[in-house]
Amino acid sequence: MKKLIVLLLISTCTFSGFAQPGQDKGKLIDQIVAVVGNEILLMSEVEAQKLQLKSQEGYPTGDELHCMVMEEMLREKLLLHQARVDSLEVTQAEVDGEIERRLQYYIGMLGDQKKFEEYYGKSVAQFREDFKDPIREQLLAERMKRQIYTEVSVTPEDVSKYFTNLNTDSLPLINAKVAYSQILIEPEVREKEERRTRKFLDSIRTEIVKGNTSMMIQAAIHSEDPGSKYKGGCYDLLQRGSFVPEYEAAVFTTDEGSYSPVFESEYGLHFVYVEEKRGEYYKACHILMRPKVTEADIDLAKMKLDTAKQMMVDSLTFNEAASRYSTDLKSAKAGGKVMNPRTGSVMHEVDELNRQIFFVIDKLKVGEVSEPVKVEDEDGETYYAIYRLDKRVEAHRANLRDDYQMIQKAAEGEKREKVFTTWIEDALMKTYTTVDPEILEKCEFSQNWAGEDVSKF
Repeated sequence: MKKLIVLLLISTCTFSGFAQPGQDKGKLIDQIVAVVGNEILLMSEVEAQKLQLKSQEGYPTGDELHCMVMEEMLREKLLLHQARVDSLEVTQAEVDGEIERRLQYYIGMLGDQKKFEEYYGKSVAQFREDFKDPIREQLLAERMKRQIYTEVSVTPEDVSKYFTNLNTDSLPLINAKVAYSQILIEPEVREKEERRTRKFLDSIRTEIVKGNTSMMIQAAIHSEDPGSKYKGGCYDLLQRGSFVPEYEAAVFTTDEGSYSPVFESEYGLHFVYVEEKRGEYYKACHILMRPKVTEADIDLAKMKLDTAKQMMVDSLTFNEAASRYSTDLKSAKAGGKVMNPRTGSVMHEVDELNRQIFFVIDKLKVGEVSEPVKVEDEDGETYYAIYRLDKRVEAHRANLRDDYQMIQKAAEGEKREKVFTTWIEDALMKTYTTVDPEILEKCEFSQNWAGEDVSKF
């Protein structure tokens, strides 16, 4: 039965290099380059992946790139085949969610929806439709791989052995790192300014509802959301969960063609116009305004921080003062310790730090606390803070004492690779595979993907 399926596939689509004499190669639309179980790999899939990688630095070119992409895609087809055999599933919601995540990433990277559609030569709706099946297959393959890795873990002894076997000259140079704590006081917007902004935003809403002006004009003039400001405040069809709860609560409690009252979220004050609701999807426009912090508010924040500093002199530890006074809830709950959002640890590479914070911490000794300093973050928001240096690790060659977590991850990665390689070898013993002979001649694959020679059919 498997051979019959393969024969039927081959009869409808030619392998590259297998065109018969006199065949017009110019009319060939696509080519099957491999069969793995019940999955086929098309030349168009390989070329699309190559095109994506060519735009990135550090990848090989020519035949080397072609062979690398081929084997990676053969592995994915094997995972996909086994996932179907094992009856693994992904839900439509998971597929839709992944498509939306990628859409928002690409649109954000290119600037706006119009630029995205121009770049890809297709509408957002067509992008969603075209990528449903490929995304579903990718998610199934990833689920199969996670199942393979379920039991993979490493002990401290494994980590030690892994490190001992490393070539000393190949150990990476680790950048200088610091761990630090903070007591951060953000200036509070006074109630009077909040009321003024709310009243002004409500007056804009009223004029739009009356037809005296348009959402397009008012968003361009007043909205503080850079993602929609010059698009009439609008976003294309989104899935519930894309925006903050307050925004979506306003959308789903407002009728289509209507405007919500002014409401507040962590980003400021808004009102929304609901253009369309389709189940869990919606299309809406909004205008966002933030009440402004005054110099008096910033001065008041400094006074509060001075109070916290005095309490540390009189009765409180730094950790206690951070828990009581800091307005940054994440670090306050950890006694002031600042976590690295990229790694989840308390260590920060010095070149990742806000430059103002770095220059304060760089002058401190371990355990020393800074004076209150005024800091401006990446979003232009100003606050006052006190910093304590908890640990400093100078630039060095990787070692078990300072870099255990990094080495543990590397050891686990190596073990996963070995488990995956063994799984592929076992799976290939039970799975029908065949690859275009021309590719087999050019490429030295790490696994035996040849299977049966298709030329004998």
